Amino acid sequence: MNCDTYLKDFSSRLVLKDKEKEHVETSIKYIKSMLYRYFGSEIKDIKVFGSYSRRTVLPRNIDESSDIDIMVVFNNIDRKPQTYLNQLKVFAEYYYKNSIVRQSLPTVVIELNHIKFELVPGQKVFGWSQYFEDMYNIPGRNNEWLNTDVKKFDALLRMANKNNNYKLLPVIRLLKYLNIKKFSYRIPSYQLEHTTARFLLTQLSDMSYLDLIIVALNSINLVTIFDNRRKILLNDFQRIRSLKERGKQAEALNILKQIFY
Repeated sequence: MNCDTYLKDFSSRLVLKDKEKEHVETSIKYIKSMLYRYFGSEIKDIKVFGSYSRRTVLPRNIDESSDIDIMVVFNNIDRKPQTYLNQLKVFAEYYYKNSIVRQSLPTVVIELNHIKFELVPGQKVFGWSQYFEDMYNIPGRNNEWLNTDVKKFDALLRMANKNNNYKLLPVIRLLKYLNIKKFSYRIPSYQLEHTTARFLLTQLSDMSYLDLIIVALNSINLVTIFDNRRKILLNDFQRIRSLKERGKQAEALNILKQIFY
């Protein structure tokens, strides 16, 4: 086994297994049906988005904070976000009496044994061009509405993944693992994914998993607060690459295994 094979195999362990995914899908189907039952015609649409839809979410046994983002799109557009958050919290407390329910701006969180839901109220933004097709208002932190394109980053990530021979999603999962286990402080998941995808969007050569991790860590270090453990980790990966280039594959692999123990 070489370093790239090891990284590819380790990343495959960071994907939701069939049984866990089945539980999650069942829970999503249930919460959607209960939302429609509770709110009826007040709801225009329900959208699952975020890391789960992008296939970068980690299993709960690795990341206890893994969640499923669900946007509940309401028809009425003349109310403040907190009104909808209050309604979603009442809904969650009614249908999930035995679960932890709390508001964590700008979402309502429902913590189940096998997954955590984050419910986000949304409003469809209408306009005359295709630009508005996937535009929605979601709550800001000061009870105001903010515009967001729910599919824009997903499209960017798909393109960056394709440009990197479909290695980027596995690399992002590896980085998210390191974010939990190795970094001094956790970078927000969306920031980690967005920074990595943006820096590697125009990369068209067939880089190894190891090289992609090094480029990604460099890009993350450029735009985040200094983290000495992350810097040491980057030095370790660069040392592994140097060992590989000098033909010391076994030594390089041993250091890599120590990182991902």
